[in-house]
Amino acid sequence: MQILTWYGPLLKAVFSPLMAFGSIMLFHWRYYPFSVHFFTYANWFWFSSGVFYTHIFEYLYHRFALHTGLPGLQKMKEGHRTHHRIFHPLNYKTRNPADLREITTRWYIFPILLSIHYFIFITILPENWLIFAIPFFSGITLRFLVYDTTHYFSHLADNFFDRWVAKIPLLKVLRAYQDRHHCYHHLRQGINFGFVPDYLPDWIGRTLFPK
Repeated sequence: MQILTWYGPLLKAVFSPLMAFGSIMLFHWRYYPFSVHFFTYANWFWFSSGVFYTHIFEYLYHRFALHTGLPGLQKMKEGHRTHHRIFHPLNYKTRNPADLREITTRWYIFPILLSIHYFIFITILPENWLIFAIPFFSGITLRFLVYDTTHYFSHLADNFFDRWVAKIPLLKVLRAYQDRHHCYHHLRQGINFGFVPDYLPDWIGRTLFPK
């Protein structure tokens, strides 16, 4: 039961995006064209585009919606303030069950954003481009899951993921850099809004520390 206490919030956070992605892709397969040849250069391009788009979107969403605050979205900013209030520098990592519930993105946020983006995609793009919806939104979903999962482990003390990564030299270095980058953000909330390397958006937005 302790495992569910520590990893339960993460399981809920992973389930919601997967269900949203699956539902939208079933809808797409039913009503729109798609390619049965998944491993093509075009599909890889659209998959990579989805990853890169989410990379940029995560930075903008975190910086402006969760920190600066946008009209009509003040509750999101207030909820993120709770996250920072709990995970202050002296409590950056914890196993407190109540604290762990304040790490992941609210379960309904990704399904709403994915649905909006999907219907924009099928509305503005030519019909012969709609075959690329599946690789594009696969990239978006995977990139979001990488963010939400690694962010959770950054705040969960003594977790299996970081113990496993520590055994792989290159991943160990990248993970340590990621964790340090995010820890700086909890020290100074005006810097390091990106979470997953390479932190290009932070560099462009002049919020990267240390440079």
